[in-house]
Amino acid sequence: MNGAEYTGLIGPVARELCGEPNAKLSSKDELRFGTNGSLSVDLQKDTWYDHEAEEGGGVLDLVSRSTGRPDGKAWLIERGYTLPAAQPSEIAYDYTDERGAVLFQVVRKPGHKFMQRRPDPNGGWIWQVKGVRPVPYRLPQLLGADPSAEVYVVEGEKDADRMASLGLIATCNAGGAGKWRAAHAEYLRGRNVTIIPDNDKAGADHAATVAATLEAVAARVRVLDLPGLPAKGDVSDWLDAGGTVDALEALASDAGTPSGDGGLWAPSALDRFTFDEITKDPEPIPFVVYPYLPAAGAAVLTGAGGTNKTGFLTLQAVHICTGQPLFGEAVQAGQVLFVSAEDRRDLLRSHVWAHVRDLPPFQRQKVADNFIVKDAVGLGFKLTRHIEGQTVVAPDVDGLVQFALTLPRLRLVILDTLSRLNGGTEENDDLARMVEAMESIARATGAAVILSHHTGKAQMRDGVVDQYSSRGGSSLSDNARSVMHLHRIVKGDANTPDNAAELIAQGRLTRLSHVKSNYAAAAPDRYIERCLTPFVAHLVPFVPQFGADATATIWQHIEAWFTTQTQVPHPVQSTIDTLSDAIGSRQRRRDAIAWALDRGLLLELPHPTPQGRRKTYYALPSQRAAA
Repeated sequence: MNGAEYTGLIGPVARELCGEPNAKLSSKDELRFGTNGSLSVDLQKDTWYDHEAEEGGGVLDLVSRSTGRPDGKAWLIERGYTLPAAQPSEIAYDYTDERGAVLFQVVRKPGHKFMQRRPDPNGGWIWQVKGVRPVPYRLPQLLGADPSAEVYVVEGEKDADRMASLGLIATCNAGGAGKWRAAHAEYLRGRNVTIIPDNDKAGADHAATVAATLEAVAARVRVLDLPGLPAKGDVSDWLDAGGTVDALEALASDAGTPSGDGGLWAPSALDRFTFDEITKDPEPIPFVVYPYLPAAGAAVLTGAGGTNKTGFLTLQAVHICTGQPLFGEAVQAGQVLFVSAEDRRDLLRSHVWAHVRDLPPFQRQKVADNFIVKDAVGLGFKLTRHIEGQTVVAPDVDGLVQFALTLPRLRLVILDTLSRLNGGTEENDDLARMVEAMESIARATGAAVILSHHTGKAQMRDGVVDQYSSRGGSSLSDNARSVMHLHRIVKGDANTPDNAAELIAQGRLTRLSHVKSNYAAAAPDRYIERCLTPFVAHLVPFVPQFGADATATIWQHIEAWFTTQTQVPHPVQSTIDTLSDAIGSRQRRRDAIAWALDRGLLLELPHPTPQGRRKTYYALPSQRAAA
């Protein structure tokens, strides 16, 4: 009953029919009528709802309810309301990966409203694109075009499609002006680019942003302000007014570079915050693993030799690949690129094997699908190189970025280790170049980037682990956004868990300290148990106990688990193996069960149908009768 042709009429119609709204209860997006504001009018959705009568609808419904006339449209015309022209039906613009698979869509709805959605693996759409790789519009056509052809960057999909229909190479970013990111610029590396802004301030600012990101990437950048455009006009308006391809190409060839005499600091290249940006609450900073790995940020993991840095990096990677929480914190599930310059692929495989061997097959398949390995041992790959007397970001980084951009769900890039990937020294200036290399990868991909680094012999400063515990200059830790440190606990260390004496004696307990965190409060110290396997250690989060009977506490968790079980009897081995590692290690759980058996808190009973090793089962005293 209420189509897009009535967009924008609900406000004035409601005022005419219902009088002035309740000023105290109304806002810019919603009018409330009546003493208690029971009649609500949504100016964004062009709808109304009566909370007392529990009914609502659109403009025509409001007219019919208030006037008793069934011909609401005729009433609108009689009262002098101008009906806007009918809007086009919904249009969806596909943003695809290099192979043409849809990553997300920009959907234009009636009333010039735009929304974004991504495919739901289970069918249909999910109406948000958080975590989806940002790509320019018409990416396959862009990559498949002659590299020497001019590429036109416009502000919207409609304009890009219009130019493509004329045989030109055109692209844009999702969201329009103000939403261009450095990641988009990477796809235009080495290309000749002409930016065509819309004729308004937002368009000019957008062109300056695009040009600034392309300055060090594209072969040539020009900004073309089309002549004769009306206010807020775009290239489609210019073409509708008689503009031709020949004229456009001639104008583009004469267009100036964006930098002018001011270069990077020309007024057109500068940026300002919009009014909305300084008024509305900022978006929360996204994390791949909170609070350790900020998305599009650089992180460092330090530790002495033998603290199993590679194992911990693998642990993080497996949790990201499977989407399982780590230390109780949610992770962004997706792909991980592990660049291993210290350990060959076969050894890294052992680390992965150790961390997935207890996972169900469907989770192991996620790791197989999402864990990408680059064995860089002995290949000479570097993040920095010493060239003509100074250390610079290595050209190798461009190749890494280009490959990373082919991974549509990349969440983390692991660089292992600094000593193998650094082409300079470990002094401050050279290590600052390392961070620049990491940041260039992070900005281009939107993924977190973590670099492992060995500590020196002294792992503490004045007895305290801090961000400067790593070997070499301090600029690595100063410039990284997050710094983590691994320390193998030994007898005599301060503040050791009460329930870890055996692990400490065996050298199997490691402390993870979050010694620097720029974007969130640093995490508390975490403890990790090194469970030995025939090949490498399997790292398991360990729950420490301080100043309490740790075994009794672990038993309380196990007892709570037993009370949730309705199926008895319980085989002994499966009872132990199916309990969560978060409760404690397998040995700690066995100790707690033995402790409970000694005290009669748990019973070990003959199995009614013994088979093989299954001769007894466990049950709480209260469950014995039920069995």
